[in-house]
Amino acid sequence: MSELTMKIEDTSVEVSEGESAPEQPEQDGEATNLEVAEWALEELGDTLIDQLYGTLNALNEPLIAKAEEQESEAQTLRESYGSLKPRVEAQQRMLSAERDKAVAEGRDGDAEARRQESAALEQNLRNILAQASACEQSAQELRGEIQANYSKVFKQTYQQIQESTVAVAIALAQLLDKVWDRVLRFEVESGLPSNGQSFVNPLHKLELTPDEKGPEAPYFISLRRWFGGRR
Repeated sequence: MSELTMKIEDTSVEVSEGESAPEQPEQDGEATNLEVAEWALEELGDTLIDQLYGTLNALNEPLIAKAEEQESEAQTLRESYGSLKPRVEAQQRMLSAERDKAVAEGRDGDAEARRQESAALEQNLRNILAQASACEQSAQELRGEIQANYSKVFKQTYQQIQESTVAVAIALAQLLDKVWDRVLRFEVESGLPSNGQSFVNPLHKLELTPDEKGPEAPYFISLRRWFGGRR
């Protein structure tokens, strides 16, 4: 029996540091057993979901942080590019004018130097865009890994979830069978009245589960949906 399944029988709760345990029902009054059972089932449901998301978060939180860091860096680089581009273009115009003057005056070395300087400014802008694109690509890959982890985690944890919920369903079926069997025994042990009429009838059996009409109807429909068969 899995650790999660054991929650059905053991209502104790392990609490992580910084968390508070769910409030258990007070152990007095006629409804104590029912309250404990309801609390245990609710705690089991929370544990199953926490197991699912806890595993997912352990994988995804570092990836999300990295993705956000890459996205922030890409945004900063693109803003920097947008800020630098008009200034670079102005510098290039100045360098172009100086190069033209150097060519006209026969200063080929100076002209080449101005050309290289202008090209370096252009390359710097391209490098900024390339870095931004690389950051965005990295963030996209991380986001893809984050999404893929949903399926990965589901496959890892579903069997544990399934074993626990099936155990609860089996326990419910056993409870109903046991109660009805004991009711029938109770009637037999009483000895039938002289008129031979039974005080237990089939309607009593139906009444052990939610009524298909009235306020219990949603639960009746839910049980029929869940226990109606897999095919």
